[in-house]
Amino acid sequence: MSTEVKKVGGNTAPKVKKEKTPRPVFDLKTAVGDDNKAIPGRTDGKLQGVPTNFVSRNFKPLKATDFADRTIFMDFKAWLLEESIKGTVEKAAALRKQAKKLRAMGDDATRKKASKLMKQRESLAALEAELKGDGFDFSVLED
Repeated sequence: MSTEVKKVGGNTAPKVKKEKTPRPVFDLKTAVGDDNKAIPGRTDGKLQGVPTNFVSRNFKPLKATDFADRTIFMDFKAWLLEESIKGTVEKAAALRKQAKKLRAMGDDATRKKASKLMKQRESLAALEAELKGDGFDFSVLED
């Protein structure tokens, strides 16, 4: 009996992990508020307002010690949550609009036909624009 282990399917080459690049620290001197004006800083370099130009995925997180007061930090955290919710609410509204449009089209078979019609209309419009660009006279097509 053989004690060999057989490899079953898949790629046998080891996966190469991408090297993670660390996110930079947010420069507190570049912080701006709602009115796009610089947030007045203190001599100790702590923020006295909510930096609305901070993008969480681009920078390391700000800590409570980066702010002059804990309440400003709490306002900042609330602002971050509100910003993340905005995108989600917009996506939800777009999905509802799409669902309403699809519901109005009827069943799946009808939707498929309507989709095909829309694609054909788009290609016809592109062809018509191309012909207009070439100087084609459309009056020859009319009876």
